Amino acid sequence: MEAGQFILAIDQGTTSTKAIVLDATGRVRGESASACRVEAMHPRPDWVEFDPAQILASVRQSAEEAVRGAGLTFNDVVAIGLANQGETCIAFDSLSGRPIYPAISWQDRRCEGVINEWRAAGLEAEVAQATGLRLDAYFTAPKLAWLLRHMPEARELHAAGRLRYGTSDAWLLWQLTGGKQFVTDAATASRTMLFDLISQQWSARLLDAFELAESALPAVVGNAEIIGVTEARWFGREVPIAGLCVDQQAALFGQGATAAGQAKITFGTGCFVLANAGVDADRRAAGLLTSVGWRLGVRPTTYVFDGGVYSAGSLVDWLCSLGLAGSAAEASRLASEVDHPDGVLLVPAFSGLGAPRWASRARACWLGMDQGTDRRKLARASFEAIAFSVKEIVDRMLAAGISLERINVDGGLTRSDLLMQMQADMLGVGLMRREMPEATALGVGYLAGIGCGAWDVDCLPTPPSEEATLFEPRLEVRGGYAARFEKWKQACDAVIAMGDAGMFVS
Repeated sequence: MEAGQFILAIDQGTTSTKAIVLDATGRVRGESASACRVEAMHPRPDWVEFDPAQILASVRQSAEEAVRGAGLTFNDVVAIGLANQGETCIAFDSLSGRPIYPAISWQDRRCEGVINEWRAAGLEAEVAQATGLRLDAYFTAPKLAWLLRHMPEARELHAAGRLRYGTSDAWLLWQLTGGKQFVTDAATASRTMLFDLISQQWSARLLDAFELAESALPAVVGNAEIIGVTEARWFGREVPIAGLCVDQQAALFGQGATAAGQAKITFGTGCFVLANAGVDADRRAAGLLTSVGWRLGVRPTTYVFDGGVYSAGSLVDWLCSLGLAGSAAEASRLASEVDHPDGVLLVPAFSGLGAPRWASRARACWLGMDQGTDRRKLARASFEAIAFSVKEIVDRMLAAGISLERINVDGGLTRSDLLMQMQADMLGVGLMRREMPEATALGVGYLAGIGCGAWDVDCLPTPPSEEATLFEPRLEVRGGYAARFEKWKQACDAVIAMGDAGMFVS
């Protein structure tokens, strides 16, 4: 890529959309002035939805702000990369492009009944073998099945051949290209519970079992190739779209974890631990997921081990909403004022428990409180719960043969020195936090640069040195954490048993 040419990278996340502009050296030359918020709606307990129009508007706004912030125009942009929030889905009419229902979030749990039906039909082992995933309402397939069952318009459009559905990126790309492209990338497709990891195609067997239609799904493309151009009405000119990726894999790529065994942790709304698992599609880790990391041209597909914690940044936001802290920074400060939470434990199952427990009926519980429990101890227990949840996942990766010497971290919660040091102490592994905490946009920007031919995958630009902080584990404190970790796991077991017994059903 020549000097004077730039890559626009857009990260469409769960709570906001952010964008950055990269120059030929890989340096961030501009970014959106502020994260463009995306507001979740909660029409019923366990339901989480978004307005697709707001998501699209946030993409446009963040892109314009980033380009303007770099002192550029879209005439200077040679390619766009788009990262997406994963399993969130949108169904729409292919004639008008109009969504027939709000976007259903990856956090949504309405499809437990669908999952139970599929489990009873004996599909669990087949799903795991073909897709590397578990039967869980977290993924896209049950959401699509729910739409077909509960939305007459979906069935009518399907009968007319006009129904289109898939992850949110597919609808965004349809809109940005004026209906010319209905595609998703291989990494995002692997999060739907419909994508065969070995054949790298939609699974005809699972589509039939789930009563879904391949004709309504997007085509699957690589993560770094030109898939089309934006309509001029969006940014004043046609701009090639050359990089696509689901957010967590994009962050892994942005952290430079391109070799097997390298890993990253993103501390965002949820907390996601990914490790590069190499090119073996059959590799599995107990309790974790295997997904596509990225597919670049004719190279072998890279796979990842993945473990997701549903509540991390959202847990801290919840503390603030209760008035226990005014901000995440204050919550971290309060937690740092006590060395331990005096036996208080939090099981952060606000949307059930994700990897490696996969307990959808569990719900969040405080345990061990007495009249001496104050907000400092509640904050401390909350940060420990996040770190304990991550440790469970990393322990499974280590057991599966992933050797970790250092882990890169990104996301908003990495600004908490307390949480980062706590996490390093628990894992016994150093954590590297770079000055730029968001790696997702950087990763999809690199993919776009590869896709448009600006950079070579074996020789990506090295941004100028940036400040970084290494949190080294302190062996002298590990014993205290180890004892509390065992008690926390017992608390999780108890809460899961309560959920299975129907204790949390209203």
